Amino acid sequence: MDVVSKIPEIFNAEGIVIESRAVVYLAFSTAVKEIPSDLDELIAVINSIPDRDHFKMVLTSDSENRLEFSNKEDDIEDIYFSPLTSGANKDDGVYVQITIDKTVQNNIFSVYCFDKFSEDLLKLPIITLMKWFSEAFSDSEYLLFHLFDTDFSLTTSTIAFLSESDRFKPNISRRARILACKEIGNFYNMGEFELIPDDFNIEKIDPEETNFRAVFDQLKTIFSIIYTASSASILADELSVQINGQKNLTSVAQLSSIPQNEYLYKIYTWIYTEGNVVDKVLIARKVMSLHCSNLDIFAFDNKVYSAIKSNYELYLKNNIDQYLALIKEFSNFISEIISRIGDYSIVILGKFKRNIMAAGIFFLIVMLPRLGSSQWDVFFTRDVVYLLQILLFGSILYLVICLVELSYKMRKIEQGYSALKENYENVLSESEINDILKDDELLTRNVKLVKASSIIWASIWGFTLLLGIVIIELFTESRGLITWLLVRI
Repeated sequence: MDVVSKIPEIFNAEGIVIESRAVVYLAFSTAVKEIPSDLDELIAVINSIPDRDHFKMVLTSDSENRLEFSNKEDDIEDIYFSPLTSGANKDDGVYVQITIDKTVQNNIFSVYCFDKFSEDLLKLPIITLMKWFSEAFSDSEYLLFHLFDTDFSLTTSTIAFLSESDRFKPNISRRARILACKEIGNFYNMGEFELIPDDFNIEKIDPEETNFRAVFDQLKTIFSIIYTASSASILADELSVQINGQKNLTSVAQLSSIPQNEYLYKIYTWIYTEGNVVDKVLIARKVMSLHCSNLDIFAFDNKVYSAIKSNYELYLKNNIDQYLALIKEFSNFISEIISRIGDYSIVILGKFKRNIMAAGIFFLIVMLPRLGSSQWDVFFTRDVVYLLQILLFGSILYLVICLVELSYKMRKIEQGYSALKENYENVLSESEINDILKDDELLTRNVKLVKASSIIWASIWGFTLLLGIVIIELFTESRGLITWLLVRI
């Protein structure tokens, strides 16, 4: 509802409106006879004013009778004008003054006369305008200007000028973006001017309003260079920015003289939207510093923007090549370890085979001279039986040593595997390591295979040795060492 036009209309008068950022002044003159007897319409208009705003109405007659009421101190439903009109001449004049003190509440701010408000807002010095917007936001996610008298609409990523019935939802997380800007940049006046370029990036404006666009585009450019530079500060009406890249550069300019530059905003958006922000801003500063010999910092063009993106693509390609080489190197190390573990699954079998060969050779050496005799005792004399049993007991000791050696090697392999994982945790993420290692599935499976294989072959080997000892003790006439020891005991 157009409050500032409707109220004078009820009193059959024409009002004079002044609206600034904080307050609306409305004044008009009427006559006693024009004061309505039915106040329903006036009450409805006053009730349309949001509770966040303080409405105050003062009426003064020619006879100096005065009536005052407000929406904060009085019940609007009970207002009446009889103290002002009682006994007064119908043609007596009445002077009406209305003030509406405006405040931001729940991210919403009222605009009752858009033309007057925008005129007051846009004529401000640029630094004052920045301070006002920063205070209006007050760490909010967005700022909505409710327009009471026009269908004009303007929206940025975080600001909207819309009619009272419209709703607005910001398309970025403003707090998250401010936090990113604080972490990457070094803007010394951030506490005083907590604004970002997205606040002023106009996405929709209807009808086109060149004054708003010019001011918003300039503010967008200013904050784009602030958060792209290595450091920035504002002193009085001057912006000083430093870019530390391939070269260290400093530029100082009057805020009001900084031209609108869409490419600076594109660079800022490219840095803060996707990918590694730190890597991107460092590359951007490096390229910008190289081009500053030919261009002013505030005059970067599409060539600079394209050069920044090209350099980042090369950087990514090199990083990807290094990353793939790193993955390959890590995978090769793991494959080598797993392969060595797999080889250990037949270690006991190999030792067993060598033990059998050694025993066979010994048997042939000892028995070959006796092949001409047909008597059993000639083959298995006491000396031969004792030697065979010593060989068998030595084989049992050799089996134990082999098992201890295998256990030690397996433990060292597993420790090396764990150490390798820890070494690569600094360059690869936990999920990447787990993907390569398949959550240690290969290691676990091969370790189980080695253990199972070792137990089987060690059991066969041990059983064979014990069987040989038993045969010697029970079936040879000379018996063996065990029987000899028992007799001595």
